[in-house]
Amino acid sequence: MTDDQICHIDAIAGKLARQGLIRFRGLAASFRRAAHVPPTRDAGAQPESILVVKLWGLGSMVMASRAFRSLRLGFPNARITVVTTASCAQLYARSGLYDRHILFSCPDLVQLPQCIAAFTQRLSAEPWDMAINLDGMSELSALIAHKSCASRTIGFEAPGENRFGYTDALAYDPHMRISDLLYDRIRSLGGAPVEEPFVRPDVPDTDRATVARMFADRHLNPRALFVGININSGAFAPERRWPAEKFALLAESLAQEGDVVPVFFGASDENRHTMRCLKLMSHTAPCFAGELSLGQYLAWIERLHLFVGNDSGSLQLAAALGIPTVGIFGPESPSRVRLTDSEEHADARIPMPCAPCLSLFEMKKRPCPSGHRCIQSLPLEHVRSLVMDMLQHLSDPIEPPWLRAGIQGTRTNV
Repeated sequence: MTDDQICHIDAIAGKLARQGLIRFRGLAASFRRAAHVPPTRDAGAQPESILVVKLWGLGSMVMASRAFRSLRLGFPNARITVVTTASCAQLYARSGLYDRHILFSCPDLVQLPQCIAAFTQRLSAEPWDMAINLDGMSELSALIAHKSCASRTIGFEAPGENRFGYTDALAYDPHMRISDLLYDRIRSLGGAPVEEPFVRPDVPDTDRATVARMFADRHLNPRALFVGININSGAFAPERRWPAEKFALLAESLAQEGDVVPVFFGASDENRHTMRCLKLMSHTAPCFAGELSLGQYLAWIERLHLFVGNDSGSLQLAAALGIPTVGIFGPESPSRVRLTDSEEHADARIPMPCAPCLSLFEMKKRPCPSGHRCIQSLPLEHVRSLVMDMLQHLSDPIEPPWLRAGIQGTRTNV
Protein backbone atom coordinates (compact mmCIF):
# COMPACT_ATOMS: atom_id res chain seq x y z
CA MET A 1 0.00 0.00 0.00
CA THR A 2 1.49 3.33 -1.06
CA ASP A 3 1.43 6.61 0.86
CA ASP A 4 -0.86 7.96 -1.87
CA GLN A 5 -3.43 5.25 -1.13
CA ILE A 6 -3.10 5.85 2.62
CA CYS A 7 -3.76 9.58 2.04
CA HIS A 8 -7.02 8.85 0.22
CA ILE A 9 -8.05 6.17 2.69
CA ASP A 10 -7.29 8.44 5.63
CA ALA A 11 -9.50 11.21 4.25
CA ILE A 12 -12.39 8.83 3.61
CA ALA A 13 -11.97 7.13 6.99
CA GLY A 14 -12.36 10.51 8.65
CA LYS A 15 -15.65 11.12 6.86
CA LEU A 16 -16.91 7.65 7.77
CA ALA A 17 -16.01 8.20 11.42
CA ARG A 18 -17.78 11.55 11.55
CA GLN A 19 -20.85 10.03 9.88
CA GLY A 20 -21.27 7.63 12.77
CA LEU A 21 -19.14 4.58 12.06
CA ILE A 22 -17.63 4.87 15.55
CA ARG A 23 -20.46 6.83 17.19
CA PHE A 24 -21.38 3.89 19.38
CA ARG A 25 -17.89 2.59 19.95
CA GLY A 26 -18.11 3.13 23.73
CA LEU A 27 -21.07 0.78 24.11
CA ALA A 28 -19.60 -1.85 21.80
CA ALA A 29 -16.25 -1.67 23.55
CA SER A 30 -17.82 -2.18 26.97
CA PHE A 31 -19.48 -5.43 25.85
CA ARG A 32 -16.33 -6.76 24.16
CA ARG A 33 -14.09 -5.84 27.09
CA ALA A 34 -16.47 -7.64 29.45
CA ALA A 35 -16.08 -10.75 27.30
CA HIS A 36 -12.29 -10.59 27.05
CA VAL A 37 -10.88 -9.03 30.21
CA PRO A 38 -11.21 -10.75 33.61
CA PRO A 39 -13.13 -8.40 35.93
CA THR A 40 -10.85 -9.20 38.87
CA ARG A 41 -7.72 -7.99 37.12
CA ASP A 42 -5.75 -5.30 38.96
CA ALA A 43 -6.18 -2.00 37.10
CA GLY A 44 -2.59 -1.08 37.90
CA ALA A 45 -1.13 -4.30 36.55
CA GLN A 46 1.37 -4.27 33.70
CA PRO A 47 -0.27 -4.66 30.29
CA GLU A 48 0.00 -8.11 28.77
CA SER A 49 -1.12 -7.22 25.24
CA ILE A 50 -0.28 -3.91 23.54
CA LEU A 51 -1.49 -2.81 20.12
CA VAL A 52 0.42 -0.02 18.34
CA VAL A 53 -0.99 1.62 15.21
CA LYS A 54 1.66 3.01 12.85
CA LEU A 55 0.50 3.24 9.25
CA TRP A 56 2.07 6.44 7.95
CA GLY A 57 5.18 6.20 5.83
CA LEU A 58 8.70 4.85 6.07
CA GLY A 59 10.22 8.06 7.42
CA SER A 60 7.57 8.26 10.11
CA MET A 61 8.35 4.65 11.09
CA VAL A 62 12.04 5.54 11.47
CA MET A 63 11.13 8.54 13.62
CA ALA A 64 9.08 6.24 15.85
CA SER A 65 11.80 3.59 16.21
CA ARG A 66 13.21 5.02 19.45
CA ALA A 67 9.70 5.05 20.92
CA PHE A 68 9.20 1.44 19.84
CA ARG A 69 12.43 0.42 21.51
CA SER A 70 11.43 2.25 24.70
CA LEU A 71 8.09 0.44 24.71
CA ARG A 72 9.73 -2.94 24.11
CA LEU A 73 12.26 -2.46 26.92
CA GLY A 74 9.70 -0.93 29.27
CA PHE A 75 7.24 -3.80 28.88
CA PRO A 76 9.46 -6.84 28.23
CA ASN A 77 6.74 -9.35 29.14
CA ALA A 78 3.99 -7.79 27.05
CA ARG A 79 3.04 -9.05 23.62
CA ILE A 80 3.43 -6.04 21.32
CA THR A 81 1.57 -6.09 18.02
CA VAL A 82 1.94 -3.38 15.36
CA VAL A 83 -0.70 -2.49 12.80
CA THR A 84 1.18 -1.16 9.81
CA THR A 85 1.73 -1.48 6.06
CA ALA A 86 3.89 -4.02 4.24
CA SER A 87 6.78 -1.65 3.52
CA CYS A 88 6.89 -0.29 7.07
CA ALA A 89 6.88 -3.83 8.47
CA GLN A 90 10.00 -4.67 6.47
CA LEU A 91 12.01 -1.86 8.06
CA TYR A 92 12.26 -3.49 11.47
CA ALA A 93 11.14 -7.05 10.79
CA ARG A 94 14.24 -8.56 12.44
CA SER A 95 14.98 -5.88 15.04
CA GLY A 96 12.99 -7.28 17.97
CA LEU A 97 11.07 -4.01 18.46
CA TYR A 98 7.77 -5.88 18.53
CA ASP A 99 6.46 -9.44 18.53
CA ARG A 100 4.34 -9.43 15.40
CA HIS A 101 2.71 -7.16 12.88
CA ILE A 102 -0.74 -7.09 11.31
CA LEU A 103 -0.88 -5.53 7.86
CA PHE A 104 -3.68 -3.17 6.90
CA SER A 105 -4.53 -2.98 3.21
CA CYS A 106 -7.51 -2.36 0.99
CA PRO A 107 -7.72 -3.28 -2.71
CA ASP A 108 -9.65 -0.13 -3.67
CA LEU A 109 -11.48 2.79 -2.12
CA VAL A 110 -14.91 1.42 -3.02
CA GLN A 111 -14.36 -1.47 -0.61
CA LEU A 112 -12.96 0.72 2.17
CA PRO A 113 -15.95 0.54 4.57
CA GLN A 114 -16.00 -3.26 4.27
CA CYS A 115 -12.20 -3.45 4.68
CA ILE A 116 -12.27 -1.34 7.83
CA ALA A 117 -15.21 -3.28 9.28
CA ALA A 118 -13.55 -6.66 8.64
CA PHE A 119 -10.16 -5.51 9.86
CA THR A 120 -11.43 -3.94 13.09
CA GLN A 121 -13.63 -6.94 13.78
CA ARG A 122 -10.51 -9.09 13.57
CA LEU A 123 -8.69 -6.79 16.00
CA SER A 124 -11.55 -6.61 18.49
CA ALA A 125 -11.57 -10.40 18.73
CA GLU A 126 -8.35 -10.17 20.76
CA PRO A 127 -8.12 -8.79 24.33
CA TRP A 128 -5.95 -5.66 24.10
CA ASP A 129 -4.92 -3.94 27.32
CA MET A 130 -3.65 -0.88 25.46
CA ALA A 131 -4.05 0.47 21.93
CA ILE A 132 -1.58 3.26 21.13
CA ASN A 133 -1.93 5.39 18.01
CA LEU A 134 1.45 6.88 17.06
CA ASP A 135 0.19 8.44 13.83
CA GLY A 136 -0.69 11.87 15.16
CA MET A 137 -3.87 13.27 13.67
CA SER A 138 -4.55 10.35 11.30
CA GLU A 139 -8.26 9.62 11.08
CA LEU A 140 -7.74 6.03 9.94
CA SER A 141 -5.22 5.19 12.68
CA ALA A 142 -7.48 6.69 15.35
CA LEU A 143 -10.41 4.70 14.01
CA ILE A 144 -8.42 1.45 14.15
CA ALA A 145 -7.25 2.16 17.71
CA HIS A 146 -10.80 2.80 18.91
CA LYS A 147 -12.35 -0.13 17.11
CA SER A 148 -9.81 -2.50 18.68
CA CYS A 149 -11.94 -2.18 21.84
CA ALA A 150 -8.82 -2.00 24.01
CA SER A 151 -9.20 -1.27 27.71
CA ARG A 152 -7.18 1.91 27.15
CA THR A 153 -6.94 3.86 23.90
CA ILE A 154 -4.05 6.29 23.72
CA GLY A 155 -3.15 8.89 21.11
CA PHE A 156 -2.48 12.53 20.33
CA GLU A 157 -5.13 15.20 20.69
CA ALA A 158 -4.74 18.80 19.59
CA PRO A 159 -4.84 21.30 22.48
CA GLY A 160 -8.37 21.99 23.66
CA GLU A 161 -9.92 19.23 21.54
CA ASN A 162 -11.47 15.86 22.24
CA ARG A 163 -11.59 14.97 18.57
CA PHE A 164 -10.82 11.28 18.89
CA GLY A 165 -12.03 10.60 22.43
CA TYR A 166 -9.05 8.61 23.69
CA THR A 167 -9.17 7.33 27.24
CA ASP A 168 -5.63 8.72 27.62
CA ALA A 169 -4.88 11.73 25.42
CA LEU A 170 -1.24 12.56 24.66
CA ALA A 171 -0.37 16.24 24.47
CA TYR A 172 1.02 17.38 21.13
CA ASP A 173 3.91 19.85 21.34
CA PRO A 174 4.48 21.58 17.96
CA HIS A 175 7.96 22.71 19.00
CA MET A 176 9.39 19.26 19.75
CA ARG A 177 11.25 17.08 17.29
CA ILE A 178 8.71 14.43 16.30
CA SER A 179 11.01 11.51 17.15
CA ASP A 180 11.62 13.04 20.59
CA LEU A 181 7.90 13.71 21.02
CA LEU A 182 6.96 10.10 20.33
CA TYR A 183 9.70 8.81 22.62
CA ASP A 184 8.78 11.23 25.41
CA ARG A 185 5.11 10.23 25.33
CA ILE A 186 5.94 6.50 25.35
CA ARG A 187 8.20 7.17 28.33
CA SER A 188 5.23 8.77 30.10
CA LEU A 189 3.32 5.51 29.63
CA GLY A 190 6.07 3.45 31.26
CA GLY A 191 8.60 3.05 28.46
CA ALA A 192 12.26 2.54 29.33
CA PRO A 193 15.02 5.14 28.75
CA VAL A 194 16.83 4.80 25.40
CA GLU A 195 19.93 6.83 24.58
CA GLU A 196 20.16 6.24 20.81
CA PRO A 197 17.99 8.66 18.76
CA PHE A 198 16.81 5.93 16.38
CA VAL A 199 17.09 2.24 15.52
CA ARG A 200 18.90 1.33 12.32
CA PRO A 201 16.60 -0.27 9.72
CA ASP A 202 17.14 -3.89 8.70
CA VAL A 203 19.02 -4.47 5.44
CA PRO A 204 18.87 -8.13 4.30
CA ASP A 205 22.17 -9.59 3.10
CA THR A 206 20.41 -11.02 0.05
CA ASP A 207 19.50 -7.48 -1.02
CA ARG A 208 23.06 -6.32 -0.45
CA ALA A 209 24.24 -9.08 -2.79
CA THR A 210 21.67 -8.11 -5.42
CA VAL A 211 22.75 -4.48 -5.32
CA ALA A 212 26.41 -5.51 -5.58
CA ARG A 213 25.54 -7.27 -8.83
CA MET A 214 23.65 -4.19 -10.08
CA PHE A 215 26.70 -2.10 -9.25
CA ALA A 216 28.89 -4.37 -11.38
CA ASP A 217 26.36 -4.71 -14.21
CA ARG A 218 26.21 -0.92 -14.63
CA HIS A 219 30.04 -0.73 -14.72
CA LEU A 220 30.05 1.94 -12.02
CA ASN A 221 33.46 3.23 -10.99
CA PRO A 222 34.11 2.03 -7.40
CA ARG A 223 36.40 5.01 -6.81
CA ALA A 224 33.70 7.59 -7.58
CA LEU A 225 31.69 9.56 -5.05
CA PHE A 226 28.08 8.44 -5.37
CA VAL A 227 25.39 11.01 -4.64
CA GLY A 228 21.88 9.60 -4.33
CA ILE A 229 19.09 11.89 -5.52
CA ASN A 230 15.37 11.44 -4.89
CA ILE A 231 13.30 14.32 -6.24
CA ASN A 232 9.99 13.00 -4.87
CA SER A 233 8.20 13.89 -1.66
CA GLY A 234 5.41 11.36 -1.14
CA ALA A 235 1.69 11.88 -1.56
CA PHE A 236 1.06 13.34 1.89
CA ALA A 237 2.44 16.75 0.90
CA PRO A 238 3.53 17.20 -2.74
CA GLU A 239 4.15 20.87 -1.95
CA ARG A 240 7.42 19.71 -0.34
CA ARG A 241 8.83 18.98 -3.82
CA TRP A 242 11.67 21.20 -5.10
CA PRO A 243 11.24 21.84 -8.86
CA ALA A 244 12.48 19.06 -11.17
CA GLU A 245 14.28 21.66 -13.29
CA LYS A 246 16.50 22.60 -10.38
CA PHE A 247 17.22 18.99 -9.51
CA ALA A 248 18.26 18.45 -13.14
CA LEU A 249 20.65 21.40 -13.04
CA LEU A 250 22.07 20.18 -9.73
CA ALA A 251 22.70 16.70 -11.12
CA GLU A 252 24.27 18.20 -14.27
CA SER A 253 26.72 20.23 -12.22
CA LEU A 254 27.64 17.19 -10.12
CA ALA A 255 28.22 15.02 -13.19
CA GLN A 256 30.67 17.63 -14.49
CA GLU A 257 32.85 17.21 -11.41
CA GLY A 258 34.42 14.09 -12.91
CA ASP A 259 34.65 11.92 -9.81
CA VAL A 260 31.01 12.40 -8.74
CA VAL A 261 28.21 10.14 -9.98
CA PRO A 262 24.61 11.25 -9.32
CA VAL A 263 22.26 8.25 -8.94
CA PHE A 264 18.49 8.69 -9.12
CA PHE A 265 15.99 6.82 -6.97
CA GLY A 266 12.26 7.09 -6.43
CA ALA A 267 9.00 5.27 -5.84
CA SER A 268 7.19 3.83 -8.84
CA ASP A 269 4.06 5.91 -8.24
CA GLU A 270 6.12 9.10 -8.62
CA ASN A 271 8.23 7.99 -11.59
CA ARG A 272 6.87 10.71 -13.86
CA HIS A 273 8.70 13.36 -11.82
CA THR A 274 11.99 11.48 -11.94
CA MET A 275 11.69 10.81 -15.68
CA ARG A 276 10.98 14.47 -16.34
CA CYS A 277 14.10 15.44 -14.45
CA LEU A 278 16.24 12.97 -16.42
CA LYS A 279 14.88 14.27 -19.75
CA LEU A 280 15.99 17.78 -18.80
CA MET A 281 19.60 16.62 -18.42
CA SER A 282 22.20 16.41 -21.18
CA HIS A 283 24.30 13.95 -19.15
CA THR A 284 23.11 10.42 -18.52
CA ALA A 285 22.86 9.25 -14.93
CA PRO A 286 22.15 5.85 -13.37
CA CYS A 287 18.48 5.62 -12.43
CA PHE A 288 16.80 2.96 -10.32
CA ALA A 289 13.48 4.73 -9.78
CA GLY A 290 10.67 2.21 -9.56
CA GLU A 291 13.05 -0.75 -10.03
CA LEU A 292 13.99 -1.61 -6.46
CA SER A 293 12.37 -3.44 -3.61
CA LEU A 294 12.57 -1.72 -0.24
CA GLY A 295 15.45 -3.96 0.84
CA GLN A 296 17.36 -3.22 -2.36
CA TYR A 297 16.74 0.49 -1.91
CA LEU A 298 18.18 0.37 1.60
CA ALA A 299 21.16 -1.64 0.34
CA TRP A 300 21.78 0.98 -2.37
CA ILE A 301 21.58 3.83 0.14
CA GLU A 302 24.25 2.10 2.23
CA ARG A 303 26.65 2.38 -0.72
CA LEU A 304 26.16 6.13 -1.19
CA HIS A 305 28.55 8.80 -0.03
CA LEU A 306 25.83 11.46 0.14
CA PHE A 307 22.06 11.62 -0.22
CA VAL A 308 20.15 14.66 -1.52
CA GLY A 309 16.38 14.87 -1.36
CA ASN A 310 13.22 16.65 -0.33
CA ASP A 311 11.70 16.40 3.11
CA SER A 312 10.50 12.81 2.79
CA GLY A 313 10.89 9.27 4.07
CA SER A 314 13.93 8.70 1.85
CA LEU A 315 15.80 11.44 3.68
CA GLN A 316 15.02 9.78 7.00
CA LEU A 317 16.10 6.38 5.71
CA ALA A 318 19.46 7.73 4.54
CA ALA A 319 20.10 9.42 7.88
CA ALA A 320 19.11 6.26 9.78
CA LEU A 321 21.59 4.25 7.70
CA GLY A 322 24.41 6.63 8.61
CA ILE A 323 24.65 8.38 5.24
CA PRO A 324 25.35 12.15 5.16
CA THR A 325 22.43 14.10 3.71
CA VAL A 326 21.43 17.42 2.25
CA GLY A 327 17.72 17.92 2.92
CA ILE A 328 15.57 20.38 0.99
CA PHE A 329 12.85 21.89 3.17
CA GLY A 330 9.95 24.25 2.62
CA PRO A 331 6.62 24.01 4.49
CA GLU A 332 8.04 21.81 7.27
CA SER A 333 10.85 22.68 9.67
CA PRO A 334 13.94 20.42 9.71
CA SER A 335 14.14 20.93 13.46
CA ARG A 336 10.96 18.87 13.82
CA VAL A 337 11.65 16.00 11.45
CA ARG A 338 15.43 15.55 11.52
CA LEU A 339 16.51 12.46 13.46
CA THR A 340 19.60 14.16 14.90
CA ASP A 341 21.45 17.46 14.88
CA SER A 342 24.97 16.94 13.56
CA GLU A 343 27.33 18.24 10.93
CA GLU A 344 26.74 15.17 8.76
CA HIS A 345 23.34 16.61 7.79
CA ALA A 346 22.79 19.95 6.07
CA ASP A 347 19.43 21.62 5.45
CA ALA A 348 18.57 23.92 2.56
CA ARG A 349 15.64 26.22 3.24
CA ILE A 350 14.38 29.78 3.07
CA PRO A 351 13.20 31.01 6.49
CA MET A 352 9.59 32.17 6.13
CA PRO A 353 7.39 33.78 8.80
CA CYS A 354 4.54 31.41 7.85
CA ALA A 355 6.63 28.25 8.19
CA PRO A 356 6.30 25.60 9.38
CA CYS A 357 2.78 25.25 8.03
CA LEU A 358 2.58 21.51 7.54
CA SER A 359 3.09 18.43 9.67
CA LEU A 360 1.79 14.90 9.96
CA PHE A 361 0.84 15.83 13.52
CA GLU A 362 -1.17 18.93 12.62
CA MET A 363 -2.48 18.71 9.10
CA LYS A 364 -2.90 22.31 8.00
CA LYS A 365 -4.77 22.32 4.70
CA ARG A 366 -5.38 26.00 4.06
CA PRO A 367 -4.17 27.29 0.66
CA CYS A 368 -0.67 28.74 0.62
CA PRO A 369 -0.91 32.51 -0.02
CA SER A 370 2.60 32.69 -1.51
CA GLY A 371 2.37 29.80 -3.96
CA HIS A 372 4.81 27.70 -1.91
CA ARG A 373 7.56 30.25 -2.40
CA CYS A 374 9.49 28.67 0.49
CA ILE A 375 10.32 25.67 -1.71
CA GLN A 376 9.81 26.93 -5.27
CA SER A 377 12.18 29.88 -4.84
CA LEU A 378 14.93 28.00 -3.03
CA PRO A 379 18.04 28.90 -5.07
CA LEU A 380 19.90 26.21 -6.95
CA GLU A 381 23.24 27.69 -5.93
CA HIS A 382 22.36 27.45 -2.25
CA VAL A 383 21.64 23.70 -2.51
CA ARG A 384 24.66 23.12 -4.73
CA SER A 385 27.01 24.89 -2.32
CA LEU A 386 25.82 22.65 0.54
CA VAL A 387 26.29 19.54 -1.58
CA MET A 388 29.78 20.55 -2.69
CA ASP A 389 30.76 21.40 0.87
CA MET A 390 29.69 17.95 2.03
CA LEU A 391 31.56 16.28 -0.82
CA GLN A 392 34.67 18.27 0.00
CA HIS A 393 34.55 16.92 3.55
CA LEU A 394 34.17 13.40 2.18
CA SER A 395 37.30 13.71 0.07
CA ASP A 396 39.31 15.44 2.78
CA PRO A 397 42.30 13.38 4.03
CA ILE A 398 41.13 13.95 7.61
CA GLU A 399 38.41 11.43 8.42
CA PRO A 400 35.01 13.19 8.67
CA PRO A 401 33.14 12.93 12.00
CA TRP A 402 30.35 10.70 10.66
CA LEU A 403 32.83 7.91 9.83
CA ARG A 404 34.26 7.63 13.33
CA ALA A 405 33.60 4.29 14.96
CA GLY A 406 32.19 5.89 18.10
CA ILE A 407 29.39 7.59 16.21
CA GLN A 408 28.71 4.63 13.90
CA GLY A 409 28.49 2.41 16.96
CA THR A 410 25.36 4.20 18.18
CA ARG A 411 23.36 3.02 15.17
CA THR A 412 22.56 -0.47 16.36
CA ASN A 413 19.45 -2.59 16.61
CA VAL A 414 17.78 -3.66 19.83
